[in-house]
Formats: sequence, C-alpha cells, structure tokens
Amino acid sequence: MALINSILPRGPACLDAVRIGFDEEEAVATIWIGLPEGAVPYETAAMMAENIKAFCVAKGANLFEVEFRATIVQKLTKLIDVESLHKDLYKVADSFCHTLGTPISTAKYPDAVGTGGLLLRLPEHDRLFMLTAHHVVEQDGNARLETSDDVDTTTVRLHTVSSFRGLRETLNAKIAIQASQVEEYNRKIAVAEERGRNPTVLQQSHHLIKGHLDILNGWSKRMDDEFGDVDLRTFGRTFAYPPIAFNVDASNSDRNQVTGYSEDWALVETDIRHGTEPINVLNLLDTDDMVFAQLGPNHLPALRMDGESFGLLKVDGSLTQADLSEGIFTVLKRGTTSDLTLGLTNSVHSYWRKDTAWSKELAVINFERGLLSSPFSQKGDSGAIVIDRGGRVCGMLHAGCGIGEEVVRGFDGLKHRAGMDITYVTPWWWLKERMRVFGLEPIVA
Repeated sequence: MALINSILPRGPACLDAVRIGFDEEEAVATIWIGLPEGAVPYETAAMMAENIKAFCVAKGANLFEVEFRATIVQKLTKLIDVESLHKDLYKVADSFCHTLGTPISTAKYPDAVGTGGLLLRLPEHDRLFMLTAHHVVEQDGNARLETSDDVDTTTVRLHTVSSFRGLRETLNAKIAIQASQVEEYNRKIAVAEERGRNPTVLQQSHHLIKGHLDILNGWSKRMDDEFGDVDLRTFGRTFAYPPIAFNVDASNSDRNQVTGYSEDWALVETDIRHGTEPINVLNLLDTDDMVFAQLGPNHLPALRMDGESFGLLKVDGSLTQADLSEGIFTVLKRGTTSDLTLGLTNSVHSYWRKDTAWSKELAVINFERGLLSSPFSQKGDSGAIVIDRGGRVCGMLHAGCGIGEEVVRGFDGLKHRAGMDITYVTPWWWLKERMRVFGLEPIVA
C-alpha cells in the first residue's frame, strides 16, 4: 500500500484483488487499481502497473496481473454514534449522529434541504436504507424502481452548503459566548485574589465553563476535519422511489370517494451496516427552547435517565392501523427546519387536494398550551419520522397546510412566523404495505 500511495496521484482510488475466469483454479489473480476517469494518462498507468508488478514479484508473488481501470470512487461519510459523544454535544452534533431528523440534500438539487427519517433493513442487503419523502430527492416527477441499475441514482449528502455554513456559524457563536465567559471569570478570579478573597467558588464555575468550551472546540475541529468538505458529507445514493401519486390503493372508498393516502416516499442506500448501534434514536435534549418546560406529565416522552443515554428516545415498535383509529396521541419529530416539536393526532383524518386529485392524510395538529403555540412542521421538514412518546413509529411527514403570514408566540416566549397548522403524515403501516407492492420488505433497524 505504501508503494501504491507513493506513485498514485492524489485523490480517490480503490484497490481490489480478484480472480477473473469461470474456473477459480485456473483463473488469473488480478490486482485492480481503480482511479477516476482521466486521472492519469494511459502510458503513465501502464508504467505504474509494471512497477507495481515488479515490486510484488520481488517479494515472491507470481502468476498474477496488475490492471488500472476507470471507476467511480465514492467516499461515504460515517455517522457518529451519539452515545460516544459527551452529552453536552447531543444537540450541537445531532445532525451528524444516528438520530432521527438528519438534514439531507442531493447532488442533483444541492440547495434544496429535506429531512432523513427512519433507518430500515432490507433482506439480502448488508447496508441500511433511510426513508425520506420522494420530493426531497427527486423534484422532476421521475420514479426509480429498478434498484439494480445505478444509472438514475444521485448522491445524497448531509446538509446543503448553506445549512452546513449556518450550523458552523451557530457553533462559532456558542464558542465565542463561552470564551467570553471564561475571560470574565479569569478577570473576577484575579480581582478576588488581589483583594485577598477566597476565589474557590469562582474557580469552580470557571472550571465548568472552560470544560464546556473545550468540548465545543473539540467538536468544532472534528466537524471541520470529518465533514468540512462537501464530498466528506456524502451519505449515500438514491435507491428506490415510486411516482408521486394521490389516493393510492383506495380499495374501499368512503363517501368522499377517497380512502387512499399520498404516495411520496423514497429510500436512500446508506453506508451504515447492520449491527451499528444505536440507529433510530430521537434526541430530546433540545436545550435551545422550552418545549418540554411547558408540558404536563401526560405528554412527556418516556426519557431514559441512565448515564450517557439520558435524553435519548429509541424507536421501539410502531403504531398499527387499529392503534391510530383509537384515542389521542402526543407525537414528536425532529426536522431540519423546525427541529424538535410536538403535536397531537387522533383518528380524525384530513383530505388534501392536489390539482383535481384528493388524498387521505393522517393529520397532526400543533401543540398549544395557553397562549403559546409551536408549529409542528415547516418547509424542509419533509421526510421526518413522527413517533409517539413511547418511541413507536407513527408515520412519515410529507406535507402540510399553512396559515399565511400569521405571527404566533412560541414556547420560548418570542414571536415567530407561523408554520403549518396541520401537518400531513403518511402512516407507517401503509408505507410498509406499499413498499411490499414493489418487492421491498422493510424492517425497522
């Protein structure tokens, strides 16, 4: 490998050892070295192949060939295990972890951000697949169901360029605030010592804030090193998505002649392999607002209170069609735009009209307490997974009904422009059935 690194041009490459032939005993062992198209001239590649072969022969190898070939080399990012991080980073680093609500965009539409949802397993595949909305990955009305063909795939990335920049600026602002507080405590400690006072309490506070600053600075460097370049944020490639359609599978029409839901889903093949834990986790440590401070005990999620898992809600099961037809549920989601929000849903469905087509929708209304309100979703949240407070999957968010330019007072006490007053969710039980129609057998990872 050292020899190959020394003679190959900088940039992506891959190395494969294969046997080419029908009879494995007689097949010629071949070292394939893959480079991007046009990375080196043909003559240079031939000379490099000879040098590598001569080196291997000198080490005792024989009966093999060395070939260079043009290939597409795609480096995929590895999401970070959220439980490996300090809990103070759960919120700051959330979009790079195995949590629900991953901000995603595609190489085809690099400025259009959506939300990655549930991670699924498919039989006979060793990697996991992320569920999101069709219109997040494809906006031209196209479909892709020939999953063995790579022609129509597009790269999916974490964040857009602008959303990553915004995240970076937010982190810089947090670091600046902490740094100024550290300097302020340094000044107070110096003054206390000059006046002969005991600075122990000030030193303890200084130690805590300085520790938090070190944690943020460490994450800042890691974020730049591991995700700073747009190619380092490659998350996967589109895998399958049917055409967007309305009133799908309406076998028993109601009096409105509508019983089918909207079909607006897509699967993204990720680089996450089976056995990676934790996978489908919702981060509830939303320290930047007062969502949970406004809730009564009947609406609070079942938080884990043990050690480093504090504040994480792991997906556990799903709500069936029968479950969704009874009672009122408090539901949660984390989306790219509106972040962590709560809403209410029950057995009452909405109907959504697109041009002349109607479609049935599971409706989630905003959670309100007194004069405070928080929109459950906004543009950019499409694809987010909605779960109940016990971690059971309810469905996937794909659209909503807005309320114009109205301004509301949020849970943080500040005025905000209102988002959607009704959010449309496609039930998971129905999505699972539709995937089976196309030969896909999804299992929640």
